[in-house]
Amino acid sequence: MAELLASFSGLGKMLDGAVLVCDVTLAVAPGDIVGLTGPIGGGKTTALRMIAGLVRPDHGSGTVLGHDVTVPLSRRMQTGYMGQRLMFNPDLTTIENLRFHADTVCLTAAVEAIERVIAALGLGPFANQRAGSLCDGIARRLQFATTLLHQPRLLFLDEPCSGFDGETRELIWAVIRQTAVSGGGAVIATNDPGELARCTSLVPFAASRAGAQTHREACDSARCQGAAGAIDQDRLASIQAATLTALTPVNPG
Repeated sequence: MAELLASFSGLGKMLDGAVLVCDVTLAVAPGDIVGLTGPIGGGKTTALRMIAGLVRPDHGSGTVLGHDVTVPLSRRMQTGYMGQRLMFNPDLTTIENLRFHADTVCLTAAVEAIERVIAALGLGPFANQRAGSLCDGIARRLQFATTLLHQPRLLFLDEPCSGFDGETRELIWAVIRQTAVSGGGAVIATNDPGELARCTSLVPFAASRAGAQTHREACDSARCQGAAGAIDQDRLASIQAATLTALTPVNPG
């Protein structure tokens, strides 16, 4: 059996005594694409940032590519994180942004790496265009390109395709699939039914109970509801239906 790329048990995060997320337990094997899904405020983004090493967990344990989850620097060049916000210099061109990022991470063979991500994400026609003038879909491709420059084995992506055009979605997912096929993996926070259907397993999150319970009470409640346990594909349809229901706008009255 192949060695796990990542494994987490009982991860939790508090803020001023409030429970942001608790009992995050999941494993990522080579070839896995794990989807984190659930209602807004359920803790998907916080959980993703914890396992990516951007937020230190207050509870639990885990490893990523053989390194402790609380020591992010030791694995920075083996993982790639993309958040929801676009993060690049709008005054630089697409290729200048990629060169800047390559210099930031001290990437060797930067020219070849930049050529590779430009080709993979169809950024050639926009290489010399100022990033601030790119349309949303192309800007998202640029953001993803910076994530891929160093060829990470494990991707952590927060709503990677939400609201973007079909071509951008397919290009991003082609890279995600190729990463998995090549023996890597991905963890993706999303509520998009189409994206959930492409995942190999799902980890559902319940609605947030921040400030209402102690950490132990919140975790006990989450376990009862299956809020952080991985599920198989047989339950995909029911999770998608629940996700759509959770996203239906509610009149605040």
